[in-house]
Amino acid sequence: LRSSSLSATLHLMRSYLLWPHRDWRLVASSAGLAAVSSWQPKRYAEAESWKRNLLFQSPSGFWSDDAWYDAQLHRRLPLAETMLQELVWALPPISGKRVADLGSGTGRSAAAIATAYPTARLTLLDPDAGRGAIALQRLSRDGQAQAHFICCAMAADGSTLPGSSSADGGPYDCIVAVQAVRHIVAPPAHYAAKLGLATVSTEDEVRQGYRQILQGIFQSLPPGGHVFIGDHVVHGHPGVFEHCLLLHDLGFVDVDVAWREKDWFVVGARRPPE
Repeated sequence: LRSSSLSATLHLMRSYLLWPHRDWRLVASSAGLAAVSSWQPKRYAEAESWKRNLLFQSPSGFWSDDAWYDAQLHRRLPLAETMLQELVWALPPISGKRVADLGSGTGRSAAAIATAYPTARLTLLDPDAGRGAIALQRLSRDGQAQAHFICCAMAADGSTLPGSSSADGGPYDCIVAVQAVRHIVAPPAHYAAKLGLATVSTEDEVRQGYRQILQGIFQSLPPGGHVFIGDHVVHGHPGVFEHCLLLHDLGFVDVDVAWREKDWFVVGARRPPE
């Protein structure tokens, strides 16, 4: 092929790799491409093809698969690990304290906390039993036998968190929510479908959901108890400053931003001491 034909071929091949699901036809004016000018890619079931891994914008990957989620998290969200480390550094001493990991997923947050505070009494809260099993396996490998998992669908309705009643040992001393609050308020479509969770669509519903879940967190803490939220800002959800305003309006004190990089952040707050 002439250099111009080769360049056109490479450009079209790159286009197909970037947009593999587009229904398109190779068209080239070069005589060298005439033989393939009518070629059209064969379409396979997109839900099963490995090529979903080539996409980094929705719909992409296999987020509903527990093992895939755990294996891909750092690659897909590289700042998530930094955010988690910053959250652990922001924690007050919690040795021997009751700590809830809200939306615990596959246990990465709980494992990081357990590494820093091996005697913390961890309760993992998540609606996905498969991810909970992976979390307990991870903590068991790290020798964290004190960890406890509660499979539960948290509702953004102002109710207290599971495991915080007097029968369960009383309120949590500290609650961490890593990429959790926004998923509780407005679950992604793939996650809502997998677990049968309710979804919301308007910004008013989203903001009301945030108020409700944060109110439930407030009621699940003793006087002087702490909460830490680690996440990244997405469209239609409160930004970092609005997180702080919501926490303050609901009665939390010592509200501040512990860390921020790009759209990722860690915010901490405390229920007022008596």
